[in-house]
Amino acid sequence: MFFLFYRHGTTLTPVLGSDDLHQRMLQRPLRDWERSPPRIPLIPRITYCDYNYVSLGNTHTLTYRCYLDANWHERTALFTWVMLGFLTLVNVGNLLFWLEWAFRMKLKNQRRKWVLRKWLCDKDDFLPWQQPHMDKFAEQFRTGNLLLFYYIEAHTDRV
Repeated sequence: MFFLFYRHGTTLTPVLGSDDLHQRMLQRPLRDWERSPPRIPLIPRITYCDYNYVSLGNTHTLTYRCYLDANWHERTALFTWVMLGFLTLVNVGNLLFWLEWAFRMKLKNQRRKWVLRKWLCDKDDFLPWQQPHMDKFAEQFRTGNLLLFYYIEAHTDRV
């Protein structure tokens, strides 16, 4: 998104504040406007600027309303907020995944199936008389052991 605005050379007005905000506020009834809290944009667009000039030996100050373009700091801050929002969504999704996995592993049958499928799979070619021993071995794992082995597997290769 940051590069999109940079490439086109446009301001961030559609994202940070609307040009027609004042128009929309005037269209609402006055009583709604008085009761509603003031809307403050993320980054202010319009402010008052002072311009000092000297004319015939006198210093004059001219105060006028001026429009502020989005500068690099604003664009960087906006990009950072977008990335923080994205990472928050990813972390919440990951947390939900792990909670669902932990609840599934509380059930003995699910835990046994997961261990047999994950680590004691069919490609190991166990003999038929070894299969009951593998089932018994898989039932002895607890959730903490599975989590530990899962982390070890994530950071190593299969031996």
